[in-house]
Amino acid sequence: MCNLKNKYTYEYSSNNNLILQYDYNWDINTDSWINRGKEEYTYDSNNNKIVDYRYLWDKPNSAWVDSSKELTTYDSKSNMTSSESYMWDETTGEISGDYKMGFRYNENNSPVLYELYNWNDGEKDWDRTGTAIFYYDKNPLSNNTEELTQVSIYPNPISSNNILSISTKEDKGFKYSIFTSSGKLVMDGSTDNKTQNLDVSILDKGIYVLKITSDNKVINRKFIK
Repeated sequence: MCNLKNKYTYEYSSNNNLILQYDYNWDINTDSWINRGKEEYTYDSNNNKIVDYRYLWDKPNSAWVDSSKELTTYDSKSNMTSSESYMWDETTGEISGDYKMGFRYNENNSPVLYELYNWNDGEKDWDRTGTAIFYYDKNPLSNNTEELTQVSIYPNPISSNNILSISTKEDKGFKYSIFTSSGKLVMDGSTDNKTQNLDVSILDKGIYVLKITSDNKVINRKFIK
């Protein structure tokens, strides 16, 4: 009896960037793999992913059909400046906007402005629905504030791979907690290492606070998903 369910195949560019991914379902009637989905990726000269195009397999017509796409832009320092998501509208037979995010950064590459947009079907354009402005203290006044620089998170905003990397100088490891902007705990854990990669794919788009605790020190960092 075959217990196979899914299979994935991948193609890479000469720069080792993933450019094509297929996924298949196992068909118990024919004892063979059948197409289910396909994703195509395009990158800029800095190897940042700028296009993510997704397709679904139309079995009756034996053809790929549009499902969704995501367009991302970056500045010269590889900071994400915008991300637009579109979904296939079966009613109109066209790709329709889903949501859009815009970002601005200071000279230290820290985000200073975050804007969220939703698609307006009537106007066929983006409506801004939220804005967040970040301020930073450029003149730390105490040793305790100075300690905050001993933790770094990357990337911020989170890129399309949904991985948040945390790096500290603490030899004893640390505990981490992630809260929504309203204070709700959505993720926590701990590590004995100086670094930790977190899969944040379960988080919705928005602004979060990362709390790091190590050796009786508490460090907070904001990030954008």
